[in-house]
Amino acid sequence: MPAFRVARRLPGWARILCLAAGVMLCADERHSGTQIATPVPSAMPVAVADVDLDGRPDVLMGTATGIVLLPGNDSVVLGPGRQILPGHAVFNLAVDDFDRDGIPDIAAYCPLGPAVLILKGLGNGEFQEAGSIAISYYESRGLVSTDLNQDGIADLAAAQSNSVAVFQGNGDGTFRPAAEVPAKKRTWAVASGDFNGDGSADLAIVSGQTLAIARGSGGGNFQDPVEVPLADCGPSEIALSDLNRDGKTDIAAACGAGFASMLGNGDGTFRMGEIKRYSDQPLSIATGDINADGIPDAIVGNYYNGRISVFRGQGDGSFAELDPVPALGDVYGVAVADLNGDGKADIAASSYSSSSGLVAFGRGDGQFEAPAIFGASYALSGSFLRSADFDSDGQMDLAALIPLRKSAVFLRQGLSTMGSAGLSGYPMDAQAGDFNGDGQADLVAVSLDSAGLRSGNDARAAILFLPGRENGGFGAGVEVASMAYQAGGAAAPP
Repeated sequence: MPAFRVARRLPGWARILCLAAGVMLCADERHSGTQIATPVPSAMPVAVADVDLDGRPDVLMGTATGIVLLPGNDSVVLGPGRQILPGHAVFNLAVDDFDRDGIPDIAAYCPLGPAVLILKGLGNGEFQEAGSIAISYYESRGLVSTDLNQDGIADLAAAQSNSVAVFQGNGDGTFRPAAEVPAKKRTWAVASGDFNGDGSADLAIVSGQTLAIARGSGGGNFQDPVEVPLADCGPSEIALSDLNRDGKTDIAAACGAGFASMLGNGDGTFRMGEIKRYSDQPLSIATGDINADGIPDAIVGNYYNGRISVFRGQGDGSFAELDPVPALGDVYGVAVADLNGDGKADIAASSYSSSSGLVAFGRGDGQFEAPAIFGASYALSGSFLRSADFDSDGQMDLAALIPLRKSAVFLRQGLSTMGSAGLSGYPMDAQAGDFNGDGQADLVAVSLDSAGLRSGNDARAAILFLPGRENGGFGAGVEVASMAYQAGGAAAPP
């Protein structure tokens, strides 16, 4: 645990200690014991796999401070969460059996290392670090695990600066030195499939605003990538599926212009299917059969407007847009899987700006129930999403902190919005309770003004008190304490 100093004694009700890593520890003098809240991770990629071998799918969510594991559960789809690989920003995940022991392992793309870290699964949901693969620095999300050289062993392909690094697995959890596939621009995403039907794995590479295909020549070797004409799609992430049911691999892409399908010709080339144009700036994509008609559908996570777009496949490479799924903030990662064992496809998604994830249960007809939203660190210890009866109606509500919007959003039961409150900086944590004795739930938040850090100077952290009102609204935030947050990591009162 990082060292901390007392910031300031608060009048009458609590003592708050601000930890150097942005952690808030509160000891209420009216109660015994101390509650420790974990650092706030920012959710990015999401993966679904049964990592504890109990027959139930688990959700893995990469964050700015590690991986959050939310285990499947018979009664509530996600059990109490916990953190894996703390202290590492994880931009992508690949789950596979790298050492062939029958237990899922994790490859974690950590660009701030920069490295791909290998975590050996122990079969009970626990992992241990088993190795590290160096990559060149670039803030990419591109990572895929598959058998690239047809030897029956899982390999890795990782996007890096101006290339894709191919690491052939040895079958014991280690990998051979990288063979690089060049790209004309910085790579962002990568996927693998047999696009020309020759039995060798090929690579689809998102590089800059382009998509290129690197054909496999056997043995894990690849030809130089050839660009695919995309009109003005500008892809950010891709998913592979047979969209028109002709037996050939197609590509679904989240693009700056919207959502696009590219239909494979079976010889490694592609033709445009269609582009669904909209202005939400799609970031992530997954495919799956959400209405049980045997035709792949597409789920697209968007940066703007707080929603997940849902497209029903028509079987010919075209799509019809269905009702979107609401989300808090941008959606950086999506996955489609049956999470509750009812035979219907569900959605798991993660958001960077709201540091939250969601699960939306499918009805089997392309529609979804109202999503259950959880904070990445809330799943660990009750941090970042706070529950209280803010509007005095006898039902529990939620306060969700949105860092990039410098605000808190308040949600009634059922996830309808009752209001929001602006904050003076980026919210790092919060506590809910009746702190002024008026019978209304209030909120105390720690916010960080990090502008100074970008110039190498100190930032400023403040503790804000937001008094609750009877209708669920809040009064203007009142600063009750502040501290200097030093560029080197130490924190001290001003």
